[in-house]
Amino acid sequence: MIELVGEVVMRTEMTAFLSAAQARGCRVQVGSDMLFALFHTTAPGWQLLRGALMVTSGTGAYMSLRIVPVGDFTAILMLVPLAITVLAAPLLRERVPALTWWPVAGGFAGALIVIRPEGSDFQGAMLLPLALVLINALTRSSPARW
Repeated sequence: MIELVGEVVMRTEMTAFLSAAQARGCRVQVGSDMLFALFHTTAPGWQLLRGALMVTSGTGAYMSLRIVPVGDFTAILMLVPLAITVLAAPLLRERVPALTWWPVAGGFAGALIVIRPEGSDFQGAMLLPLALVLINALTRSSPARW
């Protein structure tokens, strides 16, 4: 049986739908109350930090795409899942199996081939997408903990 019925409308009064549900014994919640309940948080500081990381990520992506070739930028950003795996152990206290570290190391080695840190094509600007990898990994791994 349905225990809670809610209708998201911007009215504070009971609608016909909510009245019918209440008559059948269901608990109801008025739309505007439900809407404002979405904004309740127990950790506003962490949510603001996560939002700031997302804004920084978008701004940094825009800035680095103006400097770094799109292919290199994309190849570098493909490191985000690997960085999330690396950060899962210390930040989220996840157990990362030993066999997982080999593909992660291989992925980072492949990225070094693309980035070519000692080659003539290397630019200091390529460090900006690498910073984006760290920012994206922190942002993506934050919801479970923060």
